[in-house]
Amino acid sequence: MVAPFDNPRIAIAVLIEHGGHGGVSAAPIAKAIIEEYSRLYPLPQPETTKMVAVDKK
Repeated sequence: MVAPFDNPRIAIAVLIEHGGHGGVSAAPIAKAIIEEYSRLYPLPQPETTKMVAVDKK
């Protein structure tokens, strides 16, 4: 798993021996890791763009 998708800054893999299906055991751990990483290293907010009126003649 990489996050964020469009410009990856972190890559993680969660492997749980005898853990069953990934969605049940590994996904919550991966989510917690990404949430903590995002808390410690927040993504920069995108710049807003100004809307400019265009006169079409």
